[in-house]
Amino acid sequence: MYHYLLIAFLFFISCNNMPREIQVSHDDSKNFDLDGRHNFSADDQWLVYDTRPQEGGIAACRTIEKINIKTGEVKVLYRVKNPHIYGPGAGAASYHSLDNKVIFIHGLDNCTEQRPYAFWRRSGLIVDEKQPVHYSGRVLSSAWYAAKKGRPRTRLLKSLNNKIKSLETMTAKRSTK
Repeated sequence: MYHYLLIAFLFFISCNNMPREIQVSHDDSKNFDLDGRHNFSADDQWLVYDTRPQEGGIAACRTIEKINIKTGEVKVLYRVKNPHIYGPGAGAASYHSLDNKVIFIHGLDNCTEQRPYAFWRRSGLIVDEKQPVHYSGRVLSSAWYAAKKGRPRTRLLKSLNNKIKSLETMTAKRSTK
């Protein structure tokens, strides 16, 4: 009999010590769409999200933002350039687990009515909060196809790393001009 009371007492104590849910934002003018993967910054101070509307999804999303979970301060990390109803759009933002970087889906910049944003017409973007860097699967895929033609796996990884480094170098050179 006493063990039931002890279990009930321990359950009651554990329920009172659980973190409680709080509302961070009170802005009803936009959506706060969480991707569900690594939405918190490495220091657990910020929550990253996209602002896609109910209609249009990622293609209609205009900004990637973050909100401070203690103060409610909102910062726009990335604003889509030349947005229209066909894209390019951005969404599904996630924080890097160690660095202060955010990665998200970005539609291709040349979206039109004939070639709108689509699952197969997008790339990725990493924002370092200092400078965005575009990564395209098409650029990296040349190394992948070369590897399938007989290159060993270690050469594939070296080739992919070299492609990423050259993309980062090109982007850094563009930003200094």
